[in-house]
Amino acid sequence: MNDPLYGNKIASAILASLLLIFGLPLLGDSFFGGHGGGHHGDDHGHPFPQLPIEVQVAQAATAPEPEIPLGNMMEEMTPSQGERAAAACKSCHTFEKGGAHRAGPNLWDIVNRPVGGASDYTSYSGALKDDGGVWSFERLDGFLKNSKTYLPGTAMAQKVRKDDKRASILVYLSTLSDNPAPFPEAIAIDLIDEDSHGDEEEAH
Repeated sequence: MNDPLYGNKIASAILASLLLIFGLPLLGDSFFGGHGGGHHGDDHGHPFPQLPIEVQVAQAATAPEPEIPLGNMMEEMTPSQGERAAAACKSCHTFEKGGAHRAGPNLWDIVNRPVGGASDYTSYSGALKDDGGVWSFERLDGFLKNSKTYLPGTAMAQKVRKDDKRASILVYLSTLSDNPAPFPEAIAIDLIDEDSHGDEEEAH
């Protein structure tokens, strides 16, 4: 064989074979994604990769629970539950009609009574006397949750952190009247769920 290009042809054939062996898989990856055109996980069909399941679970666990309106919680409580929850308050307050004042004022008819307005009680703090307004359910709830934070300067130090416990106390206090005040309006639970879903959609 006297072909002067014989060696070049052999080299070209070897090079072409190598390109076929190593180049086709890479070409397939470029067109189809993955290794050799395979599909991996749940990313197939999504324009953007999804978060790992561990991240999704963590986000769901830290998502804030929708706030339950005070009226809804009060509807679930009973006066007897509230009386038990308020037992610790009896060291400073009386609850019966015409009861004497102690370190704190008598709490009969407290709901919607003017703040600092208990008859013949003279030991109100300056902060409470200057606050004005009336003891609405919402105001009592905030004061019971953390009195020092809610009304800085008050002489009363009270923290009832659990929402349902405060709601039960408010139900009990509502009975301490000849003309009990109506509870705050309850909101349908499906409306609360819709609001929370709407907030989640806006966050995305």
